[in-house]
Amino acid sequence: MRIETKILNTEFDGKTGMAFLGNYISLNDDTVVDSAKQNIASQADNTYFDGLVSFYINGELFFEEETTSLSDLWIDLISFRKVMNSKGIVEICFLDSMRSLFIKETPLGYRLEYQDIQHTFNDKDELLHRVPFTVESMEVEKVEFELSIRMGFKEYFDFVEENKLPISSNQFQGLLEKNI
Repeated sequence: MRIETKILNTEFDGKTGMAFLGNYISLNDDTVVDSAKQNIASQADNTYFDGLVSFYINGELFFEEETTSLSDLWIDLISFRKVMNSKGIVEICFLDSMRSLFIKETPLGYRLEYQDIQHTFNDKDELLHRVPFTVESMEVEKVEFELSIRMGFKEYFDFVEENKLPISSNQFQGLLEKNI
């Protein structure tokens, strides 16, 4: 399993307050640091930081979703075992997104699960009906799963810390506590 974080490429004009949004860029992109700082500057406050997180299992994309709070998302992901309910399930919230990701504990590992909706339209593009369905990943061995979460978290934490991104002090403290 592999988890990848991307930042919403943002150009922010401080004079006009206008933000120009582009595509998502990797944390390894040459322009990512400047874009990340502009992304945060364009927000209502520094608790918001737009990005995209992708989950790959056996090299195949399983789930990908946008969030308006990357730091909170990573704090939730790295803490998943501590907040898992008695049935071995935890919901990971992607702020301001329509979908959540669920982590389900199994006897030998974990599975990821999300819910989606299939839409059916007629030839006039009018919605006929919607059918919700659940998508569940194959089981990922515990050590591999937990290592993937730690590696994704560390990559994000190091990116924030090394580049002195102006995220909220509370979020940075939360990341710092989880990095220990």
